Parts: sequence; structure tokens; C-alpha cells
Amino acid sequence: MGEFKFYPDGHRYTYDGQDIPSVTQVLKIFFDFHFMNNEQALRRGTDVHQMIEGFEKGNPDDETIDLMCQYEDHLLYWQEFKKEFNFKSSKDDLIEQRMFSKNHRYAGTLDRVFFSPEPTIIDIKAGVPIKKIHRLQLLAYHQLAVEHTGNKKFKLACVYLKPSGYKVKFHKFDKSDYNVFLSGLCVHNYKKLYKEKVNEST
Repeated sequence: MGEFKFYPDGHRYTYDGQDIPSVTQVLKIFFDFHFMNNEQALRRGTDVHQMIEGFEKGNPDDETIDLMCQYEDHLLYWQEFKKEFNFKSSKDDLIEQRMFSKNHRYAGTLDRVFFSPEPTIIDIKAGVPIKKIHRLQLLAYHQLAVEHTGNKKFKLACVYLKPSGYKVKFHKFDKSDYNVFLSGLCVHNYKKLYKEKVNEST
């Protein structure tokens, strides 16, 4: 069995020593990610994810506790979201889980997967507006979760957290739309292979 690894520096995934495209890298085929150049927004997103991860695991370190104070409102609305939709923690839950698709050879990190009251993949956004890209992102995560857990069906949702409240957008898995993501994966892999061949010939 091959070895799947994640390298935080550069946010790289590898399988058997070979680079594996991330869901985000594939989506760049379709969407402009210029908003990711906003360092303040990126920092906030990273902080909120780290805070919720520590809170959900129940073992926050000192840094995470500081973040809970800094982003108290985000944490409050995360808890309100869970309460409104009756999400409960269970032993099967997944938190910031990195996954690799052996069938399609791409990888990603799922923010939160609940199994109670029903299997649901949650993607957490901090201060980011609702975008069409988020639907394709969740469809890609759905395949990762299916392969990782063996469960065949998950509900999909993005929760958008702000200091002033939260919004939720639910999605259903759609095979034709997922095939759009897979077409982007093919284009990404072709461009990478073409670039390697050009580099070899120079």
C-alpha cells in the first residue's frame, strides 16, 4: 500500500513520493483565486479553522485558547449552527481530516464530517462570501469521504461564519457536476505533464 503524506510548507500532498493535486489546485482551472492573495483574510481563515479544530477535539492548546478569545463570536455562531441543525459529536466524526482518492488521484482536507443525525460534510468559511466554487469543492470532498469511510452518501454544507452571524448553504451530490471537477483534474494533470516535457526538452 502506498504512503500518503501532507507537507504544511506549500500545502503539498504526495502519494508514494509523487505530488498529488489538491482540490484547490484543480479548482484553479475554473476560478480566479485572487482573493487568496489577501493575507489578512487567509490568516483569519487559518485561525478560525485552527480554533474550531481545537474546540471540536476538546483539547485546545494555549494558542488555540487565545484564538477562542480573539474569535469568540465566530465560535459562538459555530456552536449555534450545530445546535440549530442538531449536529452531535460521535466517535466516527472526522475533524480536519486529510484524504486521498485512489480512484482519481487527488487529495484534500475536510473541515468537519458529522455522522449524527446523518452523515454530513461541513466546509467552514470565515468571512468569505458565498461562491459557486464552493459547490464543486464539496462535490470533490464527497468522493474523498466515500472512499475514506465506505459510506456511500453524505449531505453537503458550507457554513459561512462572521462576527455578526452565520449563513448555511446546503448542496446535493450531483454526478454530472462532479464530472466537471474531474474534467478540471484532467486538464490540471495534462498541463503539469506538458510543463514537465517542455522542461525536459530545454
